Amino acid sequence: MGCTQSKHDASEDASNGTMLQAVLGHLGQLDGDAKLDHTTMSIVYDIFKDMDKDSDGTVDKSEFEKFLSTHPAAKTLWEGEGKASMSRSLKDAIADERLSFYELVAAFAPEAPHHAGDASGIGGLESLISDAAWGYRGYNGPENWALLSPKNKLAATGKEQCPVDILPSTCVPCPAVDGDASLAYGVGPGTILNNGHTIQVNWKGGSMSVGGTTFEAAQFHFHTASETTIRGMQYPLEMHVVHVTPGANERVSEPMRIAVLAVLFETRTDVEEVFLSQFFDQLPSHVAHDQDDAETLTRPVDLSSISLDGGYYRLRGSLTTPPCTEGLEWSVLASPLPILPAQLETFRKALGKTVRNFRPTQPLNGRSITWVCACQA
Repeated sequence: MGCTQSKHDASEDASNGTMLQAVLGHLGQLDGDAKLDHTTMSIVYDIFKDMDKDSDGTVDKSEFEKFLSTHPAAKTLWEGEGKASMSRSLKDAIADERLSFYELVAAFAPEAPHHAGDASGIGGLESLISDAAWGYRGYNGPENWALLSPKNKLAATGKEQCPVDILPSTCVPCPAVDGDASLAYGVGPGTILNNGHTIQVNWKGGSMSVGGTTFEAAQFHFHTASETTIRGMQYPLEMHVVHVTPGANERVSEPMRIAVLAVLFETRTDVEEVFLSQFFDQLPSHVAHDQDDAETLTRPVDLSSISLDGGYYRLRGSLTTPPCTEGLEWSVLASPLPILPAQLETFRKALGKTVRNFRPTQPLNGRSITWVCACQA
C-alpha cells in the first residue's frame, strides 16, 4: 500500500480527523466529473478497508452513509452548498445495500491513458485488457487488483497465477525432446511505446513452438525488478516475449492461445551486451495514449541471440497484469542475459514514477515446474 494504515471511525482522535479533513476536503473541491488523485484514492482505500469487517471487498451501505453524515469533514462534503453534483455521485455509489470498492473506483478513481497490460497491442486479445485503471502501488496495486473490477477476480481466486518463485531443486527434470519447445527468432522491424506500465516493443520477427503448437511473436515488454524469482532472488530486469497462435481470433471454434517466454537479466560489466543496445537508445519517457502513438524503431531488432540451449523451466500460468487470465504456456530461460548498469538506469528513468513494475510471486497451488535441459536429451 502506498500510505500508512490507520483506523477511520468518526470517534477517533484529532490526527485521524485531520487526515480525513484533508481527504474529504479534496473531495469537496471537485466538480461532479472530476476524479481523485492517486494519493487521495489510496487513503480512501484505507478507510474502505477498515470498514470492510468481513474482508469481502464490500462495506455496509448504512454504515458508510452514517460515516459520511456524522463526521464533521464528511458532513461538509455531503451537505455543502455547490457540491450537489459530487453528493449525487456519492449517493449513487451507495444505492445498493453493499458498496464494493470497484464501485468507488469507477466513480472517483483517476483515469489512465489506457489500461494496457501483458496482452496490449495484440489484435484479438482486446478482452484481456483490464476495464479498470490499475498500477503497482497504492489503492490499485497488485494486492487490490481483484477489487478494481469483477473482471479481475482471478487475481485473487486463480490457481495458475504468475509470476512464481522457482526452486530448481523441486523442479521435475525432463530431457529436451522434439516437439517440446523451440525458438525460431530472427530479425524484424518494430515499434516502441511507453504505455504507463512498461516499455513495450511490438515485434513480429519470429515464433515459438510449444508442445507441437506454433505461437507467433507479437510483442515484448519489461519488468523491473524481475517478476519471476529464482530461489527467492529477484533479478534487476525481466523481459516477456508474448506469442499467440496465428489466426485463432478469426476462427470462432478455436480461441487464441498465448505462450510467454520470460528472460531474466543480470547486471554485468565484463561482457558485451548485444541485444538491448539495439533499441535502448529509443526508450520513450512520455506515456502513449494508444498504439497509434508507438514510435518506429530506427533499425530492425534481432532476437536470434536468445536461445533455449542453456535450459528452461516450463509451467502453466497467467498474465501477470489485470485481468490475470490463466491458461498460458510459460517458459523461463534458466540462463540470464546481461544488462549494463547504465542501461538499467536508462530504463528506470524512462519508466519514471512506475519505476517498480512487478507483481509479487504467486502460490503454485500444486502446479509442478518442469526443468528442461538440452544436455539431458
